Amino acid sequence: MFFYERKLSSRLKFFSRDILSHRQTFLEGVEYRPSQWLKTSLTGGIGSNQKYFASSMDAETQRLAFKASYVITGDSFQRVTVISPMSSEVNKGNVQMLYKPADFVTITTGHENILEPLTPDGPMQQASVNQISTDFHVAKFYFGSGLFTSNASGRNTQGTNLYAGRRIGRRLEATTNWFQSKPQKGEATTILSGTVRENFSSRFSLLQLISRTSGQTTFAFGGDFTSNRLLLRADYQNVYLPFRPDRPFEQALALNVALRVAGPVQLTAASNVAPDGHLRYSFGASTYLYRFRGMMSAQAETFSIAKYLVQGVVKDDHGIPVEGAALHVGKEVAYTDSSGRFQVRFSKHGPFRLSIAPEEFITNAIYEAVSAPSEVKAETEDTATDLEVVVRRVLHPQASTSH
Repeated sequence: MFFYERKLSSRLKFFSRDILSHRQTFLEGVEYRPSQWLKTSLTGGIGSNQKYFASSMDAETQRLAFKASYVITGDSFQRVTVISPMSSEVNKGNVQMLYKPADFVTITTGHENILEPLTPDGPMQQASVNQISTDFHVAKFYFGSGLFTSNASGRNTQGTNLYAGRRIGRRLEATTNWFQSKPQKGEATTILSGTVRENFSSRFSLLQLISRTSGQTTFAFGGDFTSNRLLLRADYQNVYLPFRPDRPFEQALALNVALRVAGPVQLTAASNVAPDGHLRYSFGASTYLYRFRGMMSAQAETFSIAKYLVQGVVKDDHGIPVEGAALHVGKEVAYTDSSGRFQVRFSKHGPFRLSIAPEEFITNAIYEAVSAPSEVKAETEDTATDLEVVVRRVLHPQASTSH
């Protein structure tokens, strides 16, 4: 495999993705960013011995996020060559939009065309999904609704979701969800569920779930625990499965386990919902490398080390260091080490823009930005002071639907 990227200018980037195998892939593209809030790209070539073309636009302001793409691929193209629990591929036209007319309300709409194999070695199947949802946050209350329509193998399905919840103090939270799906042929299916979550601390919480469907009542338990070396999370997610039109809504166990063996070396295990509603499990190991002060030997004198640096620490809102946090400093990306520290070197003082990139964190936990300076200057190693960046761990994303 040969991956190559090069910035042709401050606004234009060229990239290449090439794979030599029994099926060849040669994809060449450009990304153009005329402003901070707008990005477009074009990609063309051969994907898995078949023609490939993709175009996309991504616009994001403080109130509006809009994404659109048009993709033409062959029926054997996939981004990975191993069986993946999440192996959906976009196909043809796709549009997603998120709009916040006010701080307390969010409106989300989307149209997606996807390809996915229903069995590990089976052919790719096609489905389309339309959705619109609204979410409201008023004081400690939150509530919302969603409407879905999907088509798979010529079978249409409509789905409806309503939810409401309230935070009670700092430790308790209760949520109720109602789902109803009605296939083109057959009877409607309804799921009613309630969850109670008790947050004992930033490291430990418990979850109780009760649900009723088809005249049966189910009780389940979960929670999460985080320590310096171990992360355990057993949660329940609401999933919309367009390839199962008779019962598209599924409440499934979301299991995540991460064990730090030594330094940044980490073992992981996770569960995912297959297109037919069954659980699949994945296992992996990962590590990363980072450069910081002192990691230079006398034998490295032929390499140029920039004179100025930006350094600091990333902590959560309880003061606990966050490992694997991603920060954009100028054109560089920095990741924090096991002590939550980061460091980036530059050949000049700057100033440089700084932003938190939660979607790029290399950690199983989900975080959101709380506070960070928007602009920083690089200083010499003797005079550089620590910057403080604060993020907040999202223990329980609101009930959502996906495929």
